[in-house]
Amino acid sequence: MSSTTRRTKAERSTGRPQWYLEAPVHVSRWATALCATVILAGCGADADDATNWQPQEQEPEVTSLPLLGTCTLVDVQSAASQVKSSYELHKKLPDSLQMCSKKIGMPTFLEASVSAVLEINQGSKGSIQLKSVGAATAPQDDIKAGNVPKAEYLDIASRVETFIGSKGRAPNYASQTSLGSQMGFTNLVYLYSLILDGSRSTGKLPASQSLAVRSVRAVYVVSDNINNVTKDNARINTIINGLSKFGIAAHNYGIGPNTHLTVLSNKNVPQHALIVEIAGGADAGVIYEKGSRWYKNLLGERRDFLVFTNGATKITGLAWLPRAHDDNYDPASFTGLAHPDQFLLSHGYDYFEGLTDDKMDQLIPILADQAAR
Repeated sequence: MSSTTRRTKAERSTGRPQWYLEAPVHVSRWATALCATVILAGCGADADDATNWQPQEQEPEVTSLPLLGTCTLVDVQSAASQVKSSYELHKKLPDSLQMCSKKIGMPTFLEASVSAVLEINQGSKGSIQLKSVGAATAPQDDIKAGNVPKAEYLDIASRVETFIGSKGRAPNYASQTSLGSQMGFTNLVYLYSLILDGSRSTGKLPASQSLAVRSVRAVYVVSDNINNVTKDNARINTIINGLSKFGIAAHNYGIGPNTHLTVLSNKNVPQHALIVEIAGGADAGVIYEKGSRWYKNLLGERRDFLVFTNGATKITGLAWLPRAHDDNYDPASFTGLAHPDQFLLSHGYDYFEGLTDDKMDQLIPILADQAAR
């Protein structure tokens, strides 16, 4: 809040309920059932049944946010220019930056930036309180490139500020925007960094803000039974959280030996999606089926990317991959696959092998690149 008097949040608010910021997410019947055993995007959040919505889990309210310090508008504008430049150069938000001699994360920057935009709109040049803000829990995004009118980005800024003040964390998305039903956390940060960067030279807010959005595929991650449910889900969710920094919506579809097929049979999974398939072993039969006509018909226009964990046989440069000992689905005549790496590449499939926790930083940018293809 500024040292200069400003309208209260209630006065600036549109009066819409909390769920207007994070709109109800429709959870299909298969997802509702699966929520009992695995973590899916939307589980534990507000959900709807296509007619009415009821909160499945109510987040606790916070009374106040821890204060980290005080910044000037110029400080926030300068930080916004850094965030803008970093995002445009690296295609992802920075993990942190220095602002007002404090190292802050993007959730804190978002709170400060929307507060700064509202201050500028009030004609104020007062200070901005820097607050400790929690991370968004499950970002989602479906917007397209376009212009956001001033009245709209001010409305969104007010909603974001109110939500953070109530929940203590950044929103996953702002709903019902002119560019789409869900403007995700990354694009919210980018939008207000653009607005504040432009205001450095003009001292004014723009009548509208152009927002360029990268065309990327939604990502659905599936996994074989590798360690246990907890570890396998943690591996998937690390990937999801990493991709969110690139502004890419990723979903935990589930764990099991056939999830790589059920995800392709689900009509709710878009044709433009990227399927990330985590495997604990290199199965010659599974690799071979990816070259079949029926599998390619099932895949459609989606892309399929394989990730082999460190326990799997390395296939790069491998002359022969024998039939798996537990292969009970291929005919007896199938004994294995020659040059499995070349087989995958020749059929249009890329892969990553030797995944460990330490190699997540290598994998996630590769997946972000795959999603942008």
